[in-house]
Amino acid sequence: MSFPQTIDIEIIGSVNIYLGFLLQVFMAFLLGGLIGLDREKKLKAAGIKTNVLICLGATIYTSISLLNDGEGQTAYDPNRMAAQIVSGIGFLGAGAILRGPGGGISGLTTAATIWVVAAIGVAIGMGYPFMASISTIGILFALTLINPIYKLFSVKREFAVKILSNK
Repeated sequence: MSFPQTIDIEIIGSVNIYLGFLLQVFMAFLLGGLIGLDREKKLKAAGIKTNVLICLGATIYTSISLLNDGEGQTAYDPNRMAAQIVSGIGFLGAGAILRGPGGGISGLTTAATIWVVAAIGVAIGMGYPFMASISTIGILFALTLINPIYKLFSVKREFAVKILSNK
């Protein structure tokens, strides 16, 4: 099995494998941390550490799967690792979704955030850290700006509660 000496990083081009991997790990830490910081400030369950670890894990799995040249395998496809990351992250996200006693559901945004942070990690691991950065900006805009916009256009209804006694 031959070991690659370089990896390709978008915009930068071909770089030493260790320098490239260092850049990928740094970007995963930074981008996962930015999203985690937003969630941490909102006191959500999946904060900085969780989002950094999800992003790092997806980056590492993807990067390592690309290093394997598939020697001796007839149907080698490094994209299969990304598919397995999506499946595995689905279980993590499902654990973040809770059903309350009144039938309400919470944790959907946390689950979706876990899912997209893994996607950012896959993009970084594939060699697209700058594309992942653009995606992170979009995700942060969604996490930050959607609620104020939603509140601006939502219809406020007033309810009256009447308590009746059986006496």
